[in-house]
Amino acid sequence: MKVLVLQGSPRKRGHTKQFSDPFMDELRKAGAEVDEAWLYDKEILPCLACKGCQDKEGEFGCVRRDDMHELFDRTMEAGLLVLSSPIYAFFATAPVKAYMDRLIYTSGKYYGKKKYPPLTQGKRCAVLTTSGYPRKLAASMFEDAVRSSCKHIGMEYLGGTAARDPGGGAVFMTPEKEARSRAFARELLGHFQNNGL
Repeated sequence: MKVLVLQGSPRKRGHTKQFSDPFMDELRKAGAEVDEAWLYDKEILPCLACKGCQDKEGEFGCVRRDDMHELFDRTMEAGLLVLSSPIYAFFATAPVKAYMDRLIYTSGKYYGKKKYPPLTQGKRCAVLTTSGYPRKLAASMFEDAVRSSCKHIGMEYLGGTAARDPGGGAVFMTPEKEARSRAFARELLGHFQNNGL
């Protein structure tokens, strides 16, 4: 099992990284190969909706020359994509949104002269979020967007988990949050094992 964790935080020691570390550790302990990429380190230009990718069957085909080409290859190599992001203004960070826009358009070949099967058909996706508000209030828009995006490009959305920052200088990472992170990793591993993947 190969997992790609896309880190959407600008802070490499921040809350989102702290929350995702036990998740990745649990996956590695079970034998999964975990690939981690920091989206703030990448150049991901906005999608132009130019449709240049649409008539290129079986390939990424984007006309923009940036790091999304490498990220797309890494996405296609993985059986599970995990979007790990803090929530800013009720959505994931800007690099995550740029990645999603480009992935959806280039994977779903629906808008050219001919329709082609989505390149991401059969892959799986999950979400890890951190926020200052409760998950239902803070992350629901992002999770709904990921769920809809997955449906659009033939991916299976496996759900998500979240951790809240209590603020006021309180310690963010707690044993309960670590347990929740690890439990979500085990849940995803169970999905793969139960489905013979």
